[in-house]
Amino acid sequence: MAVDAFYRIGSTHSVCQDYAIAGRRGSVEFAIVSDGCSGKPMAADPGSPHTDVGARILARMAAKNFDSSIIWRANMAAELIGAPVASLDATLIVAELDTSDPSKATIMMAGDGAIVSRRRSDGSVVYTVKRYSQNAPQYLSYLLNPRNRANYFSLGQTESWECDGGRVFSATVSDDKWFDTYLTDTKEFDLTLVMSDGVDSFRDSDGQQVQAELVIDQLFAFKGGMVGSFIQRRCGSFLSRFCAEKGWTCTDDFSVAGIYYGDVP
Repeated sequence: MAVDAFYRIGSTHSVCQDYAIAGRRGSVEFAIVSDGCSGKPMAADPGSPHTDVGARILARMAAKNFDSSIIWRANMAAELIGAPVASLDATLIVAELDTSDPSKATIMMAGDGAIVSRRRSDGSVVYTVKRYSQNAPQYLSYLLNPRNRANYFSLGQTESWECDGGRVFSATVSDDKWFDTYLTDTKEFDLTLVMSDGVDSFRDSDGQQVQAELVIDQLFAFKGGMVGSFIQRRCGSFLSRFCAEKGWTCTDDFSVAGIYYGDVP
């Protein structure tokens, strides 16, 4: 079993607002990504309304414990360091495996991004890429501000899930549901990666968007053992070698974290 994480700034950003961590808490292995809202450039902090800080706070809070109180705990932490509430405008995806009962991994997603798992039988992958119609994710931070919460739902946008083979399912955003929960059968799958929406931000040499499925295929082309910094090695090679050779550019920040289930019975 192994966990690892990777994040890197996008070509159009002056501050990296993605963050990714992986580790162990008691019997729980975890992998987490958080993507802060780019927002409007600020005079003192060009390109970031402090969401680089907020993404880190959310991820670190989730590493301690992910539950329904996470955004309030994150807000208290932000207040302690003088960060504004808007700094917590960030997505959050958490993958966890309790080694005391390793038959199922749990993935929780608040906002957009991607979840991808690899089959043990043949190495094929299944994926879900979540998007919002106006590119405005449903941030947990809206729970802290009634006016922002009302303004967000007045947009009337939809959320959609692209799955294997390009199948798309959609629904109107709901004030009753603030994160999606998925279960992964570790007997069927040996690896799960969670990614920010940076997976949608790759452009080819002609400036055309690269399909997320093509990016995912390359990210799962692991070489060598699934030990140590296995995700950092794969993502680093993908960006510095494959993308350079193909002329691909990642315009948005990009983060990946994952859990390799290994020999889980």
